[in-house]
Amino acid sequence: MSTSEIPAEAPENQGETENVEPTNDDQKEETEPDPIPKAPVDNVIEPVLNEVLPKDSTPKKPVSKEPMMKQKSPTEQDRRSTLSNFPLTESEIISELKKADESARTTMGLINELRNDIQQFQQKDDMTEDDVKTLQGLHADLMQKLSDFDALAMHIQKLLGLTAKSSGELGSLQHDYPEQLVEGQPSSNRSSKEESISQNKKILHDLQKNLPRVVVCGRRHEDDVPKIIICDGQPKKEELSPPTRDVPEKDGSKTKKEDHLNSVGDGSKPGIDPTNLAQCNLMDLCNLLKQASLNCGQLPCGQPQSNETMEALQSQINDLKHKMSLMSRENAKLQKKLQTTQSRPVICKKKLCQKISGAISESETCSLPAANGDVAPDKELEKQIEVMESVVANIKNEVSNVQNQRKTLKSQQQLLQCAFAHQPPRQKELAIQHQQAGFESNPCTKQLEGQLRDLNEQYCRLDCEFKDKVRETAHLRTEVQARDKIIEQITERCYLAEARVEDLVDRLNMFDAERRQEMADQAKYSDMKHQSELAVQNWKEVQQELEALQIFVEDRDNEIESYRNKYLKAQQDMEEQKRYVEKLHVQSCEVKEQLLTEVQQYKSQIQEKIAELLPLPDKLRNAELKMTLYQQNIEELTKELIEAREIIASFNATSSLSKDEKDLLMEELAKKEARVLELQNENLEYKAVLLRFEELTQQNEWLYEEKVHEVTQLSAQLTTLREESARIGANLKEHHEISKQRFLERISALEKELASSRAVASAASKERDAVQSQMEKQMNNLNENFSQAQSTIKTLKDQISYLKAST
Repeated sequence: MSTSEIPAEAPENQGETENVEPTNDDQKEETEPDPIPKAPVDNVIEPVLNEVLPKDSTPKKPVSKEPMMKQKSPTEQDRRSTLSNFPLTESEIISELKKADESARTTMGLINELRNDIQQFQQKDDMTEDDVKTLQGLHADLMQKLSDFDALAMHIQKLLGLTAKSSGELGSLQHDYPEQLVEGQPSSNRSSKEESISQNKKILHDLQKNLPRVVVCGRRHEDDVPKIIICDGQPKKEELSPPTRDVPEKDGSKTKKEDHLNSVGDGSKPGIDPTNLAQCNLMDLCNLLKQASLNCGQLPCGQPQSNETMEALQSQINDLKHKMSLMSRENAKLQKKLQTTQSRPVICKKKLCQKISGAISESETCSLPAANGDVAPDKELEKQIEVMESVVANIKNEVSNVQNQRKTLKSQQQLLQCAFAHQPPRQKELAIQHQQAGFESNPCTKQLEGQLRDLNEQYCRLDCEFKDKVRETAHLRTEVQARDKIIEQITERCYLAEARVEDLVDRLNMFDAERRQEMADQAKYSDMKHQSELAVQNWKEVQQELEALQIFVEDRDNEIESYRNKYLKAQQDMEEQKRYVEKLHVQSCEVKEQLLTEVQQYKSQIQEKIAELLPLPDKLRNAELKMTLYQQNIEELTKELIEAREIIASFNATSSLSKDEKDLLMEELAKKEARVLELQNENLEYKAVLLRFEELTQQNEWLYEEKVHEVTQLSAQLTTLREESARIGANLKEHHEISKQRFLERISALEKELASSRAVASAASKERDAVQSQMEKQMNNLNENFSQAQSTIKTLKDQISYLKAST
């Protein structure tokens, strides 16, 4: 029982309480009266240390005001004497407790990290095989850390020297509680029940001397640290009544009290229903333990007790308490979600679609679906909405066509009105013209009159058609207005339908999210159940710790062999690296030779290019000479042309030559001009050849410069490669020497560790033999205790059945 889970009872005189700090010289100080708060204890280790440690060893602190179940009682002197002899006053135990606290914090940090990793893996939708393997590994690590934590708690309990109860006390959990008083019962029953309550109070008061003064209870929900609590005080009156809890009715409005500790079956076999026990909260379990302590007082005092087994069972019970509290909270959350989902009204999609299409009025209500969920699918809604959208689009197209026709008719009407307003009839104009002209009718006038008649008939026909069109437009206008109203109604209905569809989609999403949350809660519940089963099976793993020592020694031997193998591998690596350095040296020599050969090749190529470029200047000179000759020829030809033109002009001006001579002169002139054109084209070709030769010379010069630059770079790289190869060789030699020294030191240290581990293994084997003998003795004692407890349980059951039958 922990004070964090059971509310402390205020004493009758709430005005004054005493917090005692024992000193080495038996000095006692009384604190000022302070009312005890009703909040539960969150941190109990610090006030216990403040009360127990002497003033010389620890600094003075204000006295803790947290409720520690303290009360003025006739056994307070005994309590002070026990606190003075409490083992926490020893400095070694305090240091061990601090170390245990630090290790507990580190383990709890690791446990929280593992839990977070497991939750991240569990939140994934698609789990691969690798994820499953990693999750199993994380789960195994978490269980190992939890077992380490339990071992640490057992170590703390051994340090504190707690008194353990025999296993016969566990059978008292199956006894019934005194029934709760109900209004309307006769006074005789009430008086008998009041007497039984007073007897239970006396028994509790007498049992305070025998019960343990210090309890290491389960972990706290905030930081999962085990609590060390001094149990002192009297139970409340409410604790004597059977545990009850509020259970919601089916309609979710009222609540009723439900008793979790009624007898199972028809009433002939008293006991506790396991289903109700799983639903009990922490207060109920505490009351069960208190009733167990009451029944333990009635057992004979000479029974043997086993400390270690009771401590282990007590720690397991506390762990189960914590897990059951978490399960009860999750169950409460799930019940709230179920109530919310059941209270929501369900809308039928079929009626909603019919309302949208106009078959059912909006005043009609939608009936609830059947238990199996007979609701129309979303595809029908989507089809109906698509049909309505197509109808609306057709109506809009028709309306746009009618509006276009109206516009064209209005424009034609305006044109006709303007034409007939400004122009008089054709017959009147012709009659006026005939009267003014005064001549008689002729065939032309008859034709004009026939045309006028035709025009008049067309005009009358057009006038009638125009009036019909006006009527049709008016009729269409009314139809368009009616259709506009229908379209507005349909659009309003579409908006309503879209809003309702969005509401339905939101609700579906909510239901889907709630369903996923329920699935996650169910998965968590199954995980918690699995963890509870594993916690029940953890006590079996204690027997395997002795075998783990042998495995540890074998592992150390394997490690030493692995270190030796690593040393041999390191030597092999040394030799391989030496070979690698030699290879690098050979490769550097090969690179040198390749570079020299390439440089020679480049030099030969450059010389060949220079030999190819040597005849180019002579060719350029010859080309220039030819150019000068051609230019002289061109100048001479131009002079001859000019002279010929002058001669021709003089001939044309002075004398009239014969046609044959003129033709000959023209032919010669054409020949000369053709010759001039040929010479000009040859001149242009020679100029292009000159430009090409100049470009080739420039390119060859650029290539020569690039090759010279590459040769310089390659020579510089060759020098750097030589320096780096020498540097790498020196570094490798130094590194190998250092690694040799390290391996030698490591081998010497491992030999020392091997000797120490062998000594530890021999000592552990001796301890194992001793522990095995002790365990065999304790198991025999436990078997005897169990047999005695079963006999006492049978006798108590018979007594209770007899008392029930008599009442």
